[in-house]
Amino acid sequence: MSDAGTSPPGAATTAPGATAAGAVGAGAPGAGVSPATGPAPGVGQSGPSLSAGPQAVPAAPGTPGDLSAAELVSQLKDAGLPVTSTIVYTVATDSEHLLGAPGGYISKAAFVDSRIPSAGLPDTSPGSVWLGGSVEVFRTPAEAQRRQQFLTSQASDPAKAEYVYVRGPVLLRVSHTIDVTYADGYSKIFQRTG
Repeated sequence: MSDAGTSPPGAATTAPGATAAGAVGAGAPGAGVSPATGPAPGVGQSGPSLSAGPQAVPAAPGTPGDLSAAELVSQLKDAGLPVTSTIVYTVATDSEHLLGAPGGYISKAAFVDSRIPSAGLPDTSPGSVWLGGSVEVFRTPAEAQRRQQFLTSQASDPAKAEYVYVRGPVLLRVSHTIDVTYADGYSKIFQRTG
């Protein structure tokens, strides 16, 4: 289902309880919700290129960052969300070249939401956020927040809108082609992962 009827293309659509784009929201420490627009780096999209660096130690136990992105996507699916095919990235397959790089994520997985029809989407390449979303796990909450700020700062191109949720060192990107209530469903389950 599209949220085109709830707001004009490119309009800032903020979920209930969400904060303005780029801000970290109220609620759980480090939790933030905001729609992001613009040329957000993603599979099939160009973005900043950082040289690959050494892998970092995962986040502290008891946080969502102590799980891999693939494990977090599995939790979304296990909670009943219509998550289908998943792509788990490696340094060699990450087109953004952020995996393992300084300030980049330490794991990333993309997923497809079966409610999103691929016909007419600007990017239907495997792993495109347009098809569902992705989970990016960072070394620290500050790195996840910087990524959120980057994604939300790209608000000039409404053709690449997405919802962005942060919890601790983990960033969840959800396609803006689904209704905000569906995106909120991801957010609610995301807040319970880990």
